[in-house]
Amino acid sequence: MQRWKRAGWCFLLLGMASPGFSQETPANLVRLGAGATFPGNGSGWVTDHLQTTWMATAGYDRFLTPHWALEAGGSWQRNPVDTSDSPISDLDLFSDTWGLHAGVRNDLLTKKTFHLYADLGIGFYQSLLYVNGTQEDSAAGWGVPLGLGGEFFLPARLSLGLRLGYLPLFMSQGASFDSLQVQLQVGTFWGKTQFQTPRKPKPEPIVKQPR
Repeated sequence: MQRWKRAGWCFLLLGMASPGFSQETPANLVRLGAGATFPGNGSGWVTDHLQTTWMATAGYDRFLTPHWALEAGGSWQRNPVDTSDSPISDLDLFSDTWGLHAGVRNDLLTKKTFHLYADLGIGFYQSLLYVNGTQEDSAAGWGVPLGLGGEFFLPARLSLGLRLGYLPLFMSQGASFDSLQVQLQVGTFWGKTQFQTPRKPKPEPIVKQPR
């Protein structure tokens, strides 16, 4: 329970640092996405034998300047484990990893429909290991997600993204590991994708009083 309290405080502090979602603010962006992750490497038997991972994400960005934003988000990953050619080949193994994070995002290149960005954050994660559909183990801790990616904003609120991400996790019970992943996502979005200078109130017309 303590880890969720810490995550809650993290999101509360981020919310206090940025105004709410509104079309009148310089830029707020909400994303929902889903896709596939292709693991590059890990440490430990489970992470070394991960197959294509399915994932879903939700995120909120509050742009402070044309190239910098505060961000917060949540993620879920389903990680099948390849047990073939192993003593436990008759078992079906997979793990679910849930996470909440907050951080900063830097848009290195900003076009009307395309952003090239880098991001860095800190988050809290829980990983659950299942054997033949039954939960056998769990670990929780914190991680430092960082990545480099590109995102297309298409008509009908459709987005396409490709991200190279690195996530070291520092979990309980000696379950720490890190992974390098290629993430491919399709999703939707609401809000403004670019920073806009706040509108200045129009001056009130001067009405001349009759003499």
